[in-house]
Amino acid sequence: MVMNICTVSTEDWKLVFKVATGGAGSFYDLYMGTGTLNMDNSAAQSLITPIKQHFKSDFINHWDALQIDQVRVSVYKNGTERAFFLFNGVGSSKTNWFSQSRLLNTSYTDLGQSTTTNYFSINGHRKNLGNLQTQFFRRFFINANYGGCCCDKGWLFVSDIYSYGDCDWEHLYLPQKPFIIFSPQSTRSQYSNVDSYECPVVQSSPVQLNENTYCYLPQNSGSVPETTTKIAVEQTTMAESVLQDKVAKLKQELTVTPKSTKKYLRSIVSAPDERYSSRALGVLGGVIISVVVSFFVFLDIIGCLSRDTQ
Repeated sequence: MVMNICTVSTEDWKLVFKVATGGAGSFYDLYMGTGTLNMDNSAAQSLITPIKQHFKSDFINHWDALQIDQVRVSVYKNGTERAFFLFNGVGSSKTNWFSQSRLLNTSYTDLGQSTTTNYFSINGHRKNLGNLQTQFFRRFFINANYGGCCCDKGWLFVSDIYSYGDCDWEHLYLPQKPFIIFSPQSTRSQYSNVDSYECPVVQSSPVQLNENTYCYLPQNSGSVPETTTKIAVEQTTMAESVLQDKVAKLKQELTVTPKSTKKYLRSIVSAPDERYSSRALGVLGGVIISVVVSFFVFLDIIGCLSRDTQ
């Protein structure tokens, strides 16, 4: 995660902050503190060949004196900008520029200054402090709502190194703290369905980076941790078994015996006809058939009687 600022006086963009996915130390403590880090380390500031080292410029510590115009948060994956947030930086501080009231534009169609959110700040949400099993720190947090771990929805958050995960889906990413979750679609997403490591790029430039710029993805850096692999396999197996059960049930519900169809039932039942002409023809036909049958029966009776009298 990197952050650039644009100043009114120079109309120039400056890289002032970067969080490396899986980097050592708390990026939030670094950002909020008064120190700097890796100001002379070009590799730590690079977006083309990123390394697991954070970066902070002294510009952050003198935010109020810089006459900042805009700040842009961009999320990149595989060299492509997947999402962005553009903020008004005029008259802001280093902690309040990331707010819904300052949001100027975004790639998300369901997010704006009037959208209902429960978290939208750098500080984000801290919970279960002191409990090393469930405590979490969700920074740079833009969240829509909480509905239980299965149903929490939002747009972006960065989990700090102190997080241990309150939800099962968070445990997948713990080996790569700090990690970043963002919605990969044009609207908010359910976090439990976002199944990938992402690296957000926070910058103020109103244009995209060139196509050679890419984001560091932890899964490309080597083997996936055993715990992550195990959890992923278990979830896949469970999903397949559930799917097979649903397919079998659906197949049973959709199976129809030929003799239970309406087509078959109609083939063995005469269709009613309420017209007067149809009734008249039916009666006439019945009379004719009765007369013919009666005639032959009468002949048989006469024949039998004549034989008896002889």
